[in-house]
Amino acid sequence: MPLVNCTRYVWGLARTSRLTTQRAFAKSRTVPYGRHSLWTARHSVHPELSLALRECLEALPKSPSSDYYQPWNALLLLVSASYGAEAIAALPALATTNFPPGATETTTNPAVLIGCVVDSVLAPSPSNASPTTPPTHPPNHRWASSTTIQWTPGVSLLAIQSSQPVVAFRLDDTTTQRRKLKSNAVGRWQPPDRYQQLRRENASIDMSRFTSVARADNLVQLPSELRALPSEEDRSPVFILFSDDEPHQFLDVLNSHFPASMKAGVIGSSTPFINGRPFTLFDRTGLYSSGMCGVAIPKLSSHLTSHVKYEQLVPVGDPLIITRCQGNVILELDGPGSEDLPGLLKRSTQAYESKQIRLYARIHDQNVQSSHYNDDDQSTVYRIVGGDPAKHTMVLDTVEELQPGQDIQIYHDAAGGDLKELPTGPVDPNVPSTTPSSPGLLQFRALDPDTSASVSHTPSMESACSTPALNTGGTAEPSMAPMLFGGASQNGFIWGHRARPIQIPNSQGTLYTKSD
Repeated sequence: MPLVNCTRYVWGLARTSRLTTQRAFAKSRTVPYGRHSLWTARHSVHPELSLALRECLEALPKSPSSDYYQPWNALLLLVSASYGAEAIAALPALATTNFPPGATETTTNPAVLIGCVVDSVLAPSPSNASPTTPPTHPPNHRWASSTTIQWTPGVSLLAIQSSQPVVAFRLDDTTTQRRKLKSNAVGRWQPPDRYQQLRRENASIDMSRFTSVARADNLVQLPSELRALPSEEDRSPVFILFSDDEPHQFLDVLNSHFPASMKAGVIGSSTPFINGRPFTLFDRTGLYSSGMCGVAIPKLSSHLTSHVKYEQLVPVGDPLIITRCQGNVILELDGPGSEDLPGLLKRSTQAYESKQIRLYARIHDQNVQSSHYNDDDQSTVYRIVGGDPAKHTMVLDTVEELQPGQDIQIYHDAAGGDLKELPTGPVDPNVPSTTPSSPGLLQFRALDPDTSASVSHTPSMESACSTPALNTGGTAEPSMAPMLFGGASQNGFIWGHRARPIQIPNSQGTLYTKSD
């Protein structure tokens, strides 16, 4: 078998023990029909996209013929930007016509196919490979018997088999009246594709709906495909999303209608120099340059947990309190240690004053309380893009409106500049110190634009990262290597029940099954 295989079993309403091998799953005849969802991840780093896709599809287990199971009904694809424009354009047709491999009378084409182009994917690599290997396709894509996984060019595939229909949806500018909140045009002229959108926005202005100088009016409606889905905590779906760099208003709509649902996704790679499209999303019908596509997998949110990790952020001083702000601008801070902040920031004079250091702020909202929210939903990290933190004034890179009384923790990036003299503060109580011990299902990562062009990244998955390959010798049961479906992008990823874009370099989110 040329690939390292991984099968993830996510149980919906069934309260049986979690199965860990394909043999155990095949023998489990006591699980009622309609009670489970099966996720299977496959990966390939073949330098030809069509052959990489074929490798992934041929490695999928054939759909069981038992009455207890349905054929695979959803296929999610992440493709690295290292492939050519023609190969990417042919991908939807290739995936549709070739899925599933070895089709029989009991198998059909998937009802759902979505995907996007990212900078790199999670894929197996030789155990002796250097994590600093340039991100080109390895000459030998058939890995040795001992493998690990890393972020690399290639294809990551997730096949989903669910007893409940997997609902696909798409949001775009032509049907949703989305307003782009962070896109800036250079000069006085807008790009040609923005004229029609601006005309719609001007015609829809309603001063009676004006509530904030920091937030645009949101006219996006929930897609009709999602209106029948339950939103209760124990029945809410999980959303997997692929988006352009303006998902804010789309996420607001999903958060409003499905507050208990976990939403995980990746913002696509910028692809204008590959195929002329700002972003490349696709489904069964073809390629798209903007918007969001996604799937809703029913009744799974209550059985999953998640964790966001910021790998290179070091706290500076103690948490402070925002006492005065407007929009995304902080005007005044207070709290124990606030007078020490200027000295803490300037103690590393060379790094701070030469702007070689990147500063961030973690905003923690104690007023956000819900039984299905975790620490990641109550706090968000933003980059400080303006102002003077030493004088307690700063501008955050966010479209959210800050509120007085919110806690704020300043961070610096441990990867930038000469930081040896910059003091570190206490451990941030809002940052979880441990990650779940249960197997991971998927992982998305925000790459650092300053380093991702020349260095590949080894994913941080604690004990789930380095594992032996599948044992295919003799009659022994295969060991389940914890391979995840995953993609990484310089534009960041989407995460949380209160989903929002996370664009902090070297941050990543991982979705897990809940421990028994």
